Amino acid sequence: MAVYQNKTKQLFFFLGNIYTVLYSLSCLTPFVHPKYFYGFTFLALLFPFLFAGMLLWLLIVFIFFRNRIWLYVLLLFLGYKNIFSVFSFHSKQPFSEVKQNGTIRLLSWNVKDFTDSQINSDTPGNPRRGIINFIKNSKADIVCIQDYSEFKGPAFYSSITDIKKAGNFSYHIFSIDSETKYPYALHQYGTTIFSKFPIVHSGIINYHPINMQESLAFADLVIGDDTVRIFNTHLQSMYLNFDYLKEGLDGVGEIEIPFLKIHTKAHERIRHYDLKHANQAVFIKSVMDSTKIPFIFCADLNSTPSSYVYHTLQKGLTDAFVSKGYGFGQTYQNISPILRIDVVLMSKSLNPIQYTSPQLHYSDHFPIVTDIQLKQ
Repeated sequence: MAVYQNKTKQLFFFLGNIYTVLYSLSCLTPFVHPKYFYGFTFLALLFPFLFAGMLLWLLIVFIFFRNRIWLYVLLLFLGYKNIFSVFSFHSKQPFSEVKQNGTIRLLSWNVKDFTDSQINSDTPGNPRRGIINFIKNSKADIVCIQDYSEFKGPAFYSSITDIKKAGNFSYHIFSIDSETKYPYALHQYGTTIFSKFPIVHSGIINYHPINMQESLAFADLVIGDDTVRIFNTHLQSMYLNFDYLKEGLDGVGEIEIPFLKIHTKAHERIRHYDLKHANQAVFIKSVMDSTKIPFIFCADLNSTPSSYVYHTLQKGLTDAFVSKGYGFGQTYQNISPILRIDVVLMSKSLNPIQYTSPQLHYSDHFPIVTDIQLKQ
């Protein structure tokens, strides 16, 4: 009996060590570009679960192998960068609708193509109406929208016009990343920035290659005596929704079509596009590092906070969620209840005051609302 128990403990210890190796590898995801080892892509996705399993393993070690627990505690904290980006350790605080003096309110939201903007479909249950009403009620000074669609035709509303009216925005830019002509309308897709503050300069920076669908939009806003740059982008979609193929790949960048026709498996697409995300992140970081004025970066990263993409972009910046959020901060409602792929990052000279991401179901993403103070 004693021999059997000893062998069982040895097996547990062996399996636990294998698990510890996997966890330790996942701790390296902030530092290693996925081009060197594509397995880091999936380890980054799994990090929260590997961390939870590591806590369970620590309990087992404490019970059966107590003299070795110090080693596993040290290994646990190898993941400190991921731990403190995936989870915010603040307690939940109510979000005040009243802004403090000297603060600006920013809203960032992937609205999933803005759903249906046809005039005869704009009933009370239409998500488009809910999105615009939320923007209005949020009292945001700046709104950054990803996955924005505008149909130009007699049967469609202009969402740009409706948002500007609802939110009392005097200024906006629309980065048109793709256009599709239909007999009934012109469909324009991209990202938008709406502002109550004057836009004195704006631009669109294309990713490479030039026919990649997404781009990096920016607008310089005059806020009091300061000028603040707003970046808005949506990193390359992963096209995990296989319906794209059935729909003739409408709205997909031309360069992606050959790949998507051949590679239909989810893991193939995740691996492929995570590499693209990493390259986009390196490029964006170089743009932000060359920016001479305070800036705010809003994005749907299509990458998790334990990824190389996130940590490349976040380096030297303040994450509004990490600073003022709580828990896991879910922003994407599919796949996993802890998935945060949307971010608001900012220069250290800016200070987030409060943060919320209400679980509204008008899109597959939840909005981010944060109040920001310009430091004196």
